[in-house]
Amino acid sequence: LGYHTRTIGITFIGIVGLVALYRLYKKEKGTIRETILLILVFVITISPLLVYNFQQASSGLEVIAGEYAIEAKNTTTMPGIETLIIALFWIGIYSTQLILATGFTGLSIIKERIGNKAYTLIFYTTMIVTFIIASNHAIGPVIKTQTLIPFLSGRPIGRYIDIILPLIILGIFIKTKERIQWTKTKKIITIILLLLGSQLIFFKLYPVNNLSTTWVGATKYLFEYITIGKTTFEYSFSLLTYTVFTIFLLGGLTLFWFANKKNKLNFNTVAGILITLFIITNTINFGATYYNAQTYWANDEQTQLSKWIGKNIDNKAIIRIDEEECTSSDLKETTTLCRREKTTSKLGIWVKNPIRVTSIDKAQEGEYIITRKNLKLEKITETKETQIRIYKK
Repeated sequence: LGYHTRTIGITFIGIVGLVALYRLYKKEKGTIRETILLILVFVITISPLLVYNFQQASSGLEVIAGEYAIEAKNTTTMPGIETLIIALFWIGIYSTQLILATGFTGLSIIKERIGNKAYTLIFYTTMIVTFIIASNHAIGPVIKTQTLIPFLSGRPIGRYIDIILPLIILGIFIKTKERIQWTKTKKIITIILLLLGSQLIFFKLYPVNNLSTTWVGATKYLFEYITIGKTTFEYSFSLLTYTVFTIFLLGGLTLFWFANKKNKLNFNTVAGILITLFIITNTINFGATYYNAQTYWANDEQTQLSKWIGKNIDNKAIIRIDEEECTSSDLKETTTLCRREKTTSKLGIWVKNPIRVTSIDKAQEGEYIITRKNLKLEKITETKETQIRIYKK
């Protein structure tokens, strides 16, 4: 399932590929046999999806990556140096997200060998591939939020990197057995990462894209409510918020250095920090997700129509959504019946029926058609505000 989940799936390909190449390069005893077995198990595991992708694909890359092939070959038309600079900022931003998601305890694994050689290999391979793909996703010509960097495009999607949090947490606990040596080089690298990542505060950090740092977004909202009287969740540019956030990052780093120097980062301390942070994060996430669902989804006409379909139409009947009505990739647009890519529709939230997004001319006898058009067919129901109509052929 993970392989078929957007960027995460592409990450698996990179991880397995790099591990296999490394093992072949080392030429240790039994390496070739184990590497072939590794690749074989991976291919067998994803083979059902490869068969499906082959049936749908128009290119070789789509056989491997499916509908997310565009993500795998995403390029940019911007100059190379600008692309590299933006990529460095996003590496810093995503590093900062992971550090915040672990309550600064993630600082203990920066530039460190973790456990045995095999674990270290898997850990850093996963980190590198995930960061490359997540940063590549953000690079592009569209600037979505005003920051201190006028050419910084994209937005943080923390769920792309949250997949490596379990590995990071394991690494953190492994490193509690020893005091970490903070060299001058490591200190400089860490400070640069946090300064680059300080741009994170300008973005909206809410579910579902940034579950692990929703507590930062909620704290930002509370701070701006107190200082500037902000009462909405919309974007706002505040140098005061940025300054306080940057001080918080550097203060957290300094506190971590001090605790490490005094040998206070033992297993119990780290476990206490992580457990407390997870409880706070999950509580805030539940509240934010519930608010979002009730505000933007629960009373939406398409959501209500989906419930109506689930209760009144036999779940074996085929439902066809008019492809000409799929006009936007943003499902919050009430004028679109599904995403432009024909992959997702709010009309299917509460429906078990097989759904097809095609031309309505392909509808067969006994099938249901959802469209805004006036058809000379039996009309089953119609919404009031958006005039979405269901017909039976």
